Amino acid sequence: SRIEEKLGTDLQTFLKDINDPVLIFQGDKDKDVPKAWSDHLAQKLKDAGRDVTYIEYPYEGHEFATQWPDFMQKTTEFFTKNLRTISE
Repeated sequence: SRIEEKLGTDLQTFLKDINDPVLIFQGDKDKDVPKAWSDHLAQKLKDAGRDVTYIEYPYEGHEFATQWPDFMQKTTEFFTKNLRTISE
């Protein structure tokens, strides 16, 4: 894909090694990480049968300024759920 060409690698090379749940946050106004990249990665993970949670924030840039409390809450919930599951 064009995204993989820009990254200089085939994502499938790395996706096969991902076995733990993945959490992706994306602001649709992010100038550092294009939304298309996160969309593509999330879809590739899903296609590979991986457990992925993809959260998009409309009108947010890279720092999730107005969504910071929600970002922290969802991150905490994700880690609480998944780290406890892995360590048990």
